[in-house]
Amino acid sequence: MDVPPEVDSLRMVEYEEEVRRLMETERDSAMLVAEEAAQYCKSNSFLAGEALFVSLQGVIATSAGKMGEAMGFLRQGLRLRMAADVPDTAGLARSYDNIGNIHFYQGNLDAAVENFRRSYHFFMSIEDSANATLILNNLGAVLVEEGRYSQALELYLQITDFYERNQDSTFLALAYLNTAEINLSLENPDEVRQWIDKAISVAAA
Repeated sequence: MDVPPEVDSLRMVEYEEEVRRLMETERDSAMLVAEEAAQYCKSNSFLAGEALFVSLQGVIATSAGKMGEAMGFLRQGLRLRMAADVPDTAGLARSYDNIGNIHFYQGNLDAAVENFRRSYHFFMSIEDSANATLILNNLGAVLVEEGRYSQALELYLQITDFYERNQDSTFLALAYLNTAEINLSLENPDEVRQWIDKAISVAAA
């Protein structure tokens, strides 16, 4: 994120580090810091910075289970990112992903899919395959929720292939377990055992 000359770049870094440090354990404090940072950016007409901290307020509210409040922040952050002079493609992708997650939590599956697809498109446009693969996982979760197991399996096979090629053992083990679970729903016991064995092998390595 390019910081304009009228904005204190060190202060921006400190704000973000403080918010991320606090958001897991002291949400109220993290929210206050994010609010102060957003106001500082707004007073300096720094849309990208304001979008970041408003969006972080949405993430904090989501982690606290305040979905209505979170949606308000996330939509505001998305509008700010869309209005910025310099496009923040990764930021837009994260905004759509976060909004999609809330729709999924609330059972609005069509809206969740729409936002996940937009997120996937933006991540792929900047060749961020790692985050795009995480979005495929979210889309797979929607298909599972809808009982569309065969389609979900196709996505999870894409996901396992990506992690195998990139030798990402942490996500690979989870991908194998997800694939085993889908095969369980499809009543493929031999496949279930095969994928569980793979997950155990990766976890034990």
